[in-house]
Amino acid sequence: MADPRSANRNYPVPSNENTIEQDFLRLIELVGLIDADLAALIVALAGKADVGHGHAIGEIVGLATTLAAKADAAHNHALSGLSDVTATGAPVGTVLVKTAGGWQAGGLDAAIIQSGTIDAARLPTVTTGLAPLASPAFTGTPSAPTPAPGTNTTQLATTAFVAAAVAALINSSPATLDTLKELATALGNDANFATTVTTALGNKQPLSAVLTAFSGIAWTSGDLLYAGAAGALARLPKGSDGQILTLASGLPAWAAAPATGVATDNGALAVGSFVIARKTNSSAASNGSTVTGSNLQATYYDGTSWTGSGSLSGTWRNVSGQSIPGSSGGSGLFQRIS
Repeated sequence: MADPRSANRNYPVPSNENTIEQDFLRLIELVGLIDADLAALIVALAGKADVGHGHAIGEIVGLATTLAAKADAAHNHALSGLSDVTATGAPVGTVLVKTAGGWQAGGLDAAIIQSGTIDAARLPTVTTGLAPLASPAFTGTPSAPTPAPGTNTTQLATTAFVAAAVAALINSSPATLDTLKELATALGNDANFATTVTTALGNKQPLSAVLTAFSGIAWTSGDLLYAGAAGALARLPKGSDGQILTLASGLPAWAAAPATGVATDNGALAVGSFVIARKTNSSAASNGSTVTGSNLQATYYDGTSWTGSGSLSGTWRNVSGQSIPGSSGGSGLFQRIS
């Protein structure tokens, strides 16, 4: 009789080689084996939780104890909480140094540096590119605080300080006199300029002596000095009778009689000509005012007295520097303007 079996539970299965009676007996055996397995399965399933069952943490053996020994998810470890670090009581600025027993608070010294990743051969590179404290050579555009004007210390002088000092030195001098070279040129490059000028002035005659020598008479306030056509100097005295004949006529030497033909009606004198004239009407002529020629009379000295006749043509301006009274009460210098 053939006896084939199932692969997993070794159950007897029918065979084509057996008779019905033989396989019937084997099926009875199969039913008994299945019944035993089902009974064991029912018992096992009865001790299992439902699919939707939620276990409490306390019902899981050992889980609560294990979780209690763990840190919170948001927990931050303090340095003192690390088992291999000893830093209790270390002052601010202390570094941690690795030792055989772990990390300890300490300082950096040559021995530590040489025994670490930074050795003595690499230390010089720390100062590469840095200026020395003694006699540094700056590059680029270094800056410094600008001292107050007039500072006289060992403080650094910035370009702004120097520019302000130069501006104060030249004190708004014109562009043609704001350098030492321009000043020297203006003084004729004379290192003894003051002495030179003083000496030159000492060689001049006093003005009072010069005027007295020219006229031979005393000068009074309001007198004028005139250079004649021949270069002779003459005194133009201020007086009620007038002063002298026309400046445009070419004066002879002082006190000489005027040349024949000097016009008393000076219409021929061009615009810009000067003449000594007196007012013939009653109104006064202030300095700088204009006067019609018909109200003026040219005056001159004939060797004995001041005289004049006729009238002037055109329009004249009083340039004598003083007000001229009217009605032949005074005379002064006039210039023709039209």
